[in-house]
Amino acid sequence: MNEEYRQLFENMQDGYYECNLYGEIAFLNKTACDIFGYDRADLIGLEYKKFMDENTAADLSIAFKRVYETGQPSRIEHEIIRKDGSKKFIDASITLNREKSGKKLGFYGLVLDITARIRSEQLLKESELLFRSVVENSHDGIIIVDDQYHMTYVNDEMIKMLGYPKEEVFGHDFREFLDEESRKLVSDRYVRRQRGEKIPSRYEFNLINRNGQKRRVEISSAVIPYLDNRLYTVAQVLDVTEHREAQKALEEAKMGFEALFEDANEIIITTDSRGYILKVNNKVEKIFEYSREELIGQSVLKLAYPEDQKKYVKFWKDTLKGLTPNYELRAISKRGHVENLFASGSVIRRDGKIVEVRYNAQDITELKEAQQTILGLKNHLANIIESSPDLTITFDTDFKIDIVNPVAEKFFKKSRKSLKGKKFSSISPCLKRYEEIVEKVYNSNIPEHFHGEPLLDNANEVFDVNVYPLASSGIQGVVLNAIDVTERKRMELQLIHAQKMETIGELAGGFAHDFNNILTGIMGNLSMMRITRDEDKKKLYLAALENISSHAKELVQKMLVLTTKSEGKPEAFSVYNLIEEALNIAASSIPRNTRLTFNYEGEKCDVFIDHAQFIQVLINLIINASDAIGDNPKGEVIISAGPVVIDKKVKDKYLLSKAGEFIKIEVVDNGCGIDKNILSRIFDPFFTSKTKGSRKGIGLGLSIVYNIVKNAGGSIHVSSEKGRGAKFVILLPRSKKKTATQSKKDKINPPKRGHGTVLLVDDEAMVRDVGKDMLETLGYKVFTAKDGHECIDALKKLDTKFDLVILDMIMPGLDGKATLLEIEKQKITTKVVISSGFTFDYEKSKKVSENSIVVGKLNKPFDLYELSSTIAAALT
Repeated sequence: MNEEYRQLFENMQDGYYECNLYGEIAFLNKTACDIFGYDRADLIGLEYKKFMDENTAADLSIAFKRVYETGQPSRIEHEIIRKDGSKKFIDASITLNREKSGKKLGFYGLVLDITARIRSEQLLKESELLFRSVVENSHDGIIIVDDQYHMTYVNDEMIKMLGYPKEEVFGHDFREFLDEESRKLVSDRYVRRQRGEKIPSRYEFNLINRNGQKRRVEISSAVIPYLDNRLYTVAQVLDVTEHREAQKALEEAKMGFEALFEDANEIIITTDSRGYILKVNNKVEKIFEYSREELIGQSVLKLAYPEDQKKYVKFWKDTLKGLTPNYELRAISKRGHVENLFASGSVIRRDGKIVEVRYNAQDITELKEAQQTILGLKNHLANIIESSPDLTITFDTDFKIDIVNPVAEKFFKKSRKSLKGKKFSSISPCLKRYEEIVEKVYNSNIPEHFHGEPLLDNANEVFDVNVYPLASSGIQGVVLNAIDVTERKRMELQLIHAQKMETIGELAGGFAHDFNNILTGIMGNLSMMRITRDEDKKKLYLAALENISSHAKELVQKMLVLTTKSEGKPEAFSVYNLIEEALNIAASSIPRNTRLTFNYEGEKCDVFIDHAQFIQVLINLIINASDAIGDNPKGEVIISAGPVVIDKKVKDKYLLSKAGEFIKIEVVDNGCGIDKNILSRIFDPFFTSKTKGSRKGIGLGLSIVYNIVKNAGGSIHVSSEKGRGAKFVILLPRSKKKTATQSKKDKINPPKRGHGTVLLVDDEAMVRDVGKDMLETLGYKVFTAKDGHECIDALKKLDTKFDLVILDMIMPGLDGKATLLEIEKQKITTKVVISSGFTFDYEKSKKVSENSIVVGKLNKPFDLYELSSTIAAALT
């Protein structure tokens, strides 16, 4: 029996016992021990008939035999002899104890001390006076009923049971206080007793008290003649409601325990202290294919896998010590199947003696097989990662490095042993952002992809990085896979630059026309300055020359936007401003018969893209549209833009990676259109439909446009019909970053004068001459050098100390970058302002941009105001 239920029985107010089929007591609760007057240790194993006389023992044996044969519970009242020699009368119930299968195990029941009741009945017979004295003080209810069921006497205990005042009870029909079924029962028994039939004097029925509560009572009655020769019934009434409820709870608890035991989803085996099986549940029969009849009485080692028998014995010994151990064991079924078990053990003691050992076990065979499968998959995965040509690192569920392949070892220059179990940022602080990405991917179960990422700050390589969750067959974690795209990026840059050169060729005629107009203005104003003697007119010509020079500078800057060979530096730019800038550049290069129109609707928004690449995209599309228009005198290219919201349906249509807020840009022309046979190929590299004239293309323009737009997270699509023009639609995601501010010209203030010694280095004599004049005008002492070698020689001279070097970056021989490195090598600490008339691509070199002596830069062409402010800032 489960220890919990034994505790329940131990605390019952009624006596409870269990015995085997031979009548040997196996268990008694404290109340039963008190009734019998023995210690529990004296009673366990003792035959029941040992503490009664021979006649009572014989009657009891008959009762036990009848219950054994019929299976029906029985009750018997008898006298017992207590240890101290005193006697008690008890009322004992006898119930057959059997397994669910029907096997008979012994008997159990409840024991009531009815000594008081029996003695009261005896005293009643001896004397009515004595009877009244006893019944009034009895703990049982006592009533006397005449032959008409009227109550002629009721003791105080009975009044308490009924809950009515005495005056409402005396003389009333006893049956008024019974339910309908009990009335019939009482009436039937009374009539049969009056007829002289021998019927049991004790029986139970339901009593209804004043509060309407139904109480179960047991009545013991006797019919006696009285002085008036009428027959009266004297009855002793015992409220057995709690007793019967306890008995019912006992039955239900026992049934519940048996159900739990039999239907448990785990293996349960109980043995005696020597390891011989007493009970098994259904799970044991199902898994091991033995019937319980084949197992009961056998050693539990019958189920042990031969090689694990010693382990079973150790498990058994640990259990007997009360250690409640947990073991992984192998067991073998009747048909030879090996089962893996995770088992625990416990003992049940009674009076300090082990009476039962219980084993609970889970079948973990499938789990063990799954673990082997997982191990195999993990090894397989490790082999795949090991042989991968890409940099691969896996992270466990704590986001620490688990597996590192040889490519990663070589790139990070660290062994996998030193990396395992470490955070990714332990390699370099710049990898901290990837730790956050790994955790995000693990929690969201959504992969993240990054294009052209440098993993380490000082590395030249760039990678396409994929971070994706790993959750297969129980293996969990995150994988970071980095594909080296350095060479591919280099080739892409070369293709983009080649396409820029093609675009410049398209624009060259327009730029030449505009520059000739500027030169005409310069030459004309200079001619007029030579011949005029009017000082006011000279000032006007001089102002015009300055204005024209500014236009020339802007025109060159437009050309440099397209000539820059750059990997691209995305920033947030206003779409409206970018489109206007592209239109200004393209306007002078397309035929005059083509009209450019720009429409913008909605709020002005930003996109995150490289400035030069966006200009390149629009100019390419505008030039292609102009070519398609040809000589049409009513040619028109319409550029429309504005914000749109893309839902999931439209996202799939345009092959976008996500929905959300976008900028939509349309370039529509009324040119010749595109043949449907080639429409699907126009974004292919080296495909071109231009086959005539000087503007024949190399087929890179639209391919580069496509890649630039895709790399910015957008998409581009075209629709066209032959003879009906074409429409290009670009979608770019809106930027949430702050718009890059374009520098504005400072208000013209008087040039800032200064003092100090300056070395001006430039390979162009006219730049050296005019630069020297301007610097001397500003108050500086000036020396010049025509190349890097002269610069180094001048700096080495001990008789001259220079406060600043203005260093041209593009020179033959020892160029600006090499000169700067030589200055650093010679440990010369003079401040340097770098200067260029082209672009500052060399700033991407950390040897230039992070050089401590470089304090500024000066773009050519520059005027006196720009020169003065740059030098003043550098020398501050």
